Amino acid sequence: MRVFHHEVTLWILWIATTFCLIVKACSDVNEVTERWKNSMNLLRGCPGTDGPIGPDGKPGAQGEIGIPGLTSDSGIRGEKGDPGDIGIDGEDGSIGLQGESDDGAQGIAGERGDPADGPRNCKDLMDLGLTLTGWYYIYPDGSPLRVMCDMETDGGGWIVFQRRWDGSVDFFRDWESYKNGFGNQWSEFWLGNEHIHTLTAKGNFQLRVDLADFDNNHTYATYDGFSLGGEAEDYTLHLKQYIEGTAGDSLSYHNKQKFSTKDKDSRGSDKVNCAILYSAAWWHKACYDSSLNGLYLQGRHNQNGGVVWAAFRGPKYSLKFSEMKFRPVEEED
Repeated sequence: MRVFHHEVTLWILWIATTFCLIVKACSDVNEVTERWKNSMNLLRGCPGTDGPIGPDGKPGAQGEIGIPGLTSDSGIRGEKGDPGDIGIDGEDGSIGLQGESDDGAQGIAGERGDPADGPRNCKDLMDLGLTLTGWYYIYPDGSPLRVMCDMETDGGGWIVFQRRWDGSVDFFRDWESYKNGFGNQWSEFWLGNEHIHTLTAKGNFQLRVDLADFDNNHTYATYDGFSLGGEAEDYTLHLKQYIEGTAGDSLSYHNKQKFSTKDKDSRGSDKVNCAILYSAAWWHKACYDSSLNGLYLQGRHNQNGGVVWAAFRGPKYSLKFSEMKFRPVEEED
């Protein structure tokens, strides 16, 4: 029995020595796990060196796609708030300086002139260097008035107030039409008795009448001291004297006569209204030596009236062209 116990003791010592050597030899082993405390399980050998990495395994089957999450419902939109108060306006910014043009800086604007200092007639316009015949604004009483200026005939500076040349305008009109004026500035017109009165109320004016027949004969007549009275005088014609002309004098007969129209016989006669009898508004007497506002009858005729200047072609010839105009002249001493 002693021999047996002795052998067993030696066997245990051998195992313990071997275990210690193994533990010492295995530098990677730090401690014995808990399972060796109360058992006699066989010891494992030291772990060997890492072997080569094995080939990748086959990929596994693809997983199922997950169910998408539910979106949340949108909230209810809130009510629109009341608009805020309008803010206070900011102050106006200052005006920027005007840039310069390619041909230099812009000059300072001149002061507006006084209309009373403006041209009062076509002669004033000529003195300012305007020499083309045409329509211009003048300022006889500070207010603008558009008139036809003849800048060529006999030195120019004439205000044209009557023109006939093709019969395109009806001259058989009433008192108001002749008072205010009518017609076409490019053909036939009457400037208006009220304007003629205003333009001739102050100063001395020369009247010129230009005429032409259908044989292309041109002629004229001039008068000094021309003016028209106001409406209270029924636009009475005033002439001082006949000056000269190749047409002869057919207007002096009408000097001091009042203007008559188809609706107003200013002569006060109970017998006949010459303006109706001869279809012409004019300074009729009994009835006329001239009547340039009559019917446009184109030459010799047998009717009453026409565009007539008796001293030129007689009372039965209606002229092709007539133009009445005036300009200021210096007072004679």
